[in-house]
Parts: sequence; structure tokens; C-alpha cells
Amino acid sequence: MALTYTLLDYAGDFRAFKAQIAARYSGITLEQPKFTVGVDNVTAEFLALSPAGKVPVLVTEDGALTQSNAIARFLARHRNDTGLTGSSLLESAQVDQWIDWCLNELELPAVMWLFPIFGWMPNDIDRTNAAKKDVLSALTTLDAHLADCTFLVGNAVTLADIIVVSTLVSPFKMVLDANQRKRFPHLLRYFTTLINLPHFKAVLDEVPLCRKMQAAPVPKGGAAKGAKKGAKKGGDKPLTKKEKKAAAAKAAAAKPKKKKSGRIVHRLDALPKSKLGMSMMGWKSVFANSKKSPFQAMEWFWAHFDDSVFSIWFQKFKHNEENVNWMVSNQLAGFTQRTDGLRKWAMGAFTAMDTLAAKGFYEVEGVWLFKGTDMQEMIEQNPEAELYNWTKLTPAMLADPAVRQRVNNFWAGEGHDGVRWYQSNYFY
Repeated sequence: MALTYTLLDYAGDFRAFKAQIAARYSGITLEQPKFTVGVDNVTAEFLALSPAGKVPVLVTEDGALTQSNAIARFLARHRNDTGLTGSSLLESAQVDQWIDWCLNELELPAVMWLFPIFGWMPNDIDRTNAAKKDVLSALTTLDAHLADCTFLVGNAVTLADIIVVSTLVSPFKMVLDANQRKRFPHLLRYFTTLINLPHFKAVLDEVPLCRKMQAAPVPKGGAAKGAKKGAKKGGDKPLTKKEKKAAAAKAAAAKPKKKKSGRIVHRLDALPKSKLGMSMMGWKSVFANSKKSPFQAMEWFWAHFDDSVFSIWFQKFKHNEENVNWMVSNQLAGFTQRTDGLRKWAMGAFTAMDTLAAKGFYEVEGVWLFKGTDMQEMIEQNPEAELYNWTKLTPAMLADPAVRQRVNNFWAGEGHDGVRWYQSNYFY
């Protein structure tokens, strides 16, 4: 008979994520009634369970538990076959090690950075900057550890992964924008892999990655105070007039152009039309209507491809040795999903080659057509693009029949070099 407990916490609390994910791995049902902080946590009944008035609280028939990590441990220990607590005495200790590390080195400074943004505590600039520095230091530690492993401990998900990923959700959504994520490629791969695992996804749903770092309102007089302190400590020097002028010119060049009507026009839409009659929508239409004869569609493609307006790129994952199981399918789906904002200007065939038996891992490759002669929008839109090597196909390369045939094979969903596809994803 399945166990059922009650979890008291407000919706969306990352501390509750720990318990909810652990419960799913252990086959435990958690009932979570609506809970309002400031109302429900000050009642006599709640204070009898949690004298400090803090959430989360797990209610069982034998008593109540507080502290999110203790609750998660309790739920994880209900079953031994999940491996959540490690598969040996050493691994069990390593799981505890990472849980303790996460609380002290990551969770505490992350809260100090994020809570002022949420309006839950005053924004002290010095304290916020110190917290940000500590979080980025912790992420550097994580990234280095994950450079040669898929999980924090052993070869499967443990409670350490559940607690660390739960703690990372808000930072990845709120403050770790694309520029920050570039610093942590292994951590990004780890995080995006785990949030797409069934038990994680059932709790977290979609986790949109931060597009612009959020910041708390600057307290009155705080900016000037912070600037003075920075100057004393040897912080960034004020820009010279020449530097300010150059920065302004760069910002103006990056702004979208506007038509006389005032409508914003994306830089790719402002490109001249192809003299060969090539358009992204035109090619997609030809491709979609040629599913039964894809190689015939490629005849149209090569007759109309215009390298002055469009560019073709080969894509290859940098860490193929990590693609050792079915999770490679999640990788393909996740990448195409995160590229959704580029449908107007891009088309791709993204493939896992069936090399598992021969090499011990799947090789993930692709071919992409972009409007424009660079792939700036892909880098900006999809943070996972940094996890791949990208090779632009020059006119000299495209003059090689073998290169063209490789492009044809990707679009047609055919294998190459004697290797068939394990799975293909199309983005169009």
C-alpha cells in the first residue's frame, strides 16, 4: 500500500521541490494543501508542528518533521532499491557531503542574492554582491566536479542531485543569464539533463532559463555608496569620455532597425532578399511537401541556396562520450525546444548517430540553415549552443560533393559514413 504524507509549504518553494522529487522516486504520495505564509503559518495548530513558524513541514502519523533536507532524507530512505542514498557506505557519505556542501556553500548565498529580488528582504548592495560572488564560486566548484561525471555521486541520481538541482532552479530562472551560463558548461549540461528526467519534470515542469539577469531595486543612496567603496577597493574605473562614446555607438548599432511606420524590424528581416529566390519559409514549404522524396527537395535547395543571405553550419556535441543511454533523446528534444524562438530564421536536422555498440556512446550531430552569415541569434537564444562545436560551410567546402551529400543525408534523415541514425529531430 502506497504511503501518503502531508507537506505544508507554499507553492513553488524550492525547498519543497526536494521533498516532492524524493517522494516520487520512493513511490510516496504527498498531499500539499493550499498554504499561505503569513496566515497559515501563524496559527496555533501550525506552531505546534513548527515552533519557529517556518516551512516546509512534513506531517506523518507518527509526528512532524521540519528542515527541508531532513524531510528529503526521510522520504529517500523509505526504499533501498532507488539508490538515492548511495550504493555503498562511501557513496552514502558522499551524498551527505554534497547535501551539507549545498546548504552552506550554495543555498545560503543564493537566498541572500535572490530574496531581495523577490522583495522578501531589504537589498543591501554589499551583502548582495558578496552573495553573488559566493554563488558563482560555488558554481565553479560544481562545474569542475561535473567535468568528468554525469551525477554528483556514482552513476545514477541520488538525493544529492535532487537537493542541488532544486536549489539551482531559481538561480537558473532569475539570475544566471546566457553570459553567466557560458562559464559553467558542465553544470549547464547536468542541470538541463536532470530537470528533464521524468520525476524531476513532474515536479518542476518547464524551467525557462534566464534571459536577463534580474536585480533588486537599488536602495536610496546605495548606488553612490557602493561606487565609492568599489573605488577604494580598486574596483572598475569610471569610463573615459572616449570609452563612453564607443560604448554608446556599439549599443546603437545593436539596436533593431525601425521602418518609417515605427515597427521594430529584426536585423535578419532587414537583410536584402535573395537574388536566387531563396527564403526560409519557401525552403521549409518545399521540405515539408517532399517528405516522401527528400533528396528531390535538396535539388531545389541547392538551386536556390544563396550564401550572401544564408549560411549552413555543421554541429557536433563536445561531450559525446557522455551520451551512453536513452537520455540522449531528452538532449535532442531539449535543444530543439530551447531554439523555439528562431523558427522564423532557422531550420535544423539534429541527430543522434547509432554508434553506441561501436564506440560506447551516441554521437550527436546536426546541420543547420540560418538566415544571415553568422549564428548570433542561436548563441543568444539557446544557452546549450555553447556545448557544441559549430563549423560554417564555406563556398569552397560546399564545392565538395561529399560535403553536399552529408548535408543531403541530414535533411533526408539518412545515415552517413556507414552509420544509421538512432534518433532524428527536425527543427522547422
